[in-house]
Amino acid sequence: MTLLSNLFQPINLKSSVPKFWAWFESQSQTLFQLDTNQQAVIESLTGELKKVNEHLSFEMGPDVEGVRELIISADGFKDAIPAVQELVKQAPKLENWEVIPFRQALPLVLTVYYGNVILPPEDLWFSAEQKGGKVDLHLYANGYLPTKKNDYLAASFLLLDHLLGEYTVMTKMGAIDIDILPADPPAAGLKQFGDLKAEFK
Repeated sequence: MTLLSNLFQPINLKSSVPKFWAWFESQSQTLFQLDTNQQAVIESLTGELKKVNEHLSFEMGPDVEGVRELIISADGFKDAIPAVQELVKQAPKLENWEVIPFRQALPLVLTVYYGNVILPPEDLWFSAEQKGGKVDLHLYANGYLPTKKNDYLAASFLLLDHLLGEYTVMTKMGAIDIDILPADPPAAGLKQFGDLKAEFK
């Protein structure tokens, strides 16, 4: 981190991030037992992260030979990016944990369930436009209902995080909207969701 960025770093990060890691180290073994104490772990870890930034969230990977991944997410809020970066930068060496910034792109994008919406990636098509260094995106969903637009958008953002990675979505994605899928998507000039990666190369 440069001197200039340090000058503009929110003051609370300088104290809240070390406090978070001190707490995490003291609770490391309890937190690791996610499978037997799931609700308590989720509540305690969520509460401590929100002391750093109200938008922070997390995901934990499975126990793989005594190590879990701890993914710290900005949950799509750009103002939480510095908090994620600072948390990962200051993370101590933890024997049973690998700390990862932001939700990473996955090799296989799976169906998302959000509210009353079920959205498999194969049901999404798109058109994209490069504008001002970012990609404006118009999504088209099979079975889309305008009355559930917010749920469809939320599910779409989760699919985008899985396909592209959360940091790319937050920093390189421009405007986004969603509509019903036309009867003949290729004839309408649309591309399949999985082809979206090519727009960010």
